Amino acid sequence: MKHRSFFMLGLMFSCFFLLTQSVLADEWIISPARGVGWITLGETMDRIEEYFGKTKDRMGTLLFWYKDEGLEFYAPESVIERIIIVKASFQGRSYATSSGITIGTSQERVTAIHGPAQKSIYTKDVYTLDYVEQG
Repeated sequence: MKHRSFFMLGLMFSCFFLLTQSVLADEWIISPARGVGWITLGETMDRIEEYFGKTKDRMGTLLFWYKDEGLEFYAPESVIERIIIVKASFQGRSYATSSGITIGTSQERVTAIHGPAQKSIYTKDVYTLDYVEQG
């Protein structure tokens, strides 16, 4: 009887743990030429500031940095035209395309999935492949 109650307790804990992890795991899908997660191109910075708060890290009204979240927004006149992801994850949130491309994915894998990029940029230790025009 004692073993059975320990088994049930363990089973309940395992179910609770798995449910909690699935709720906490928050993958934001990168949709090229559309947006990231719930944030879409054309969205206003007002909505972003409602969600993340105002940032002091900005360049005028053009570029807004949310360093902790790993996101940057290029938003002339407070309308988002480009979303830049600079971290692979933040507090359980991760960023990935539907094909599994994340920050740190090898150039070979990206090229195998999406073909050659329109533009390749290499600065310091960062290699960027630009697929903006392909959507």
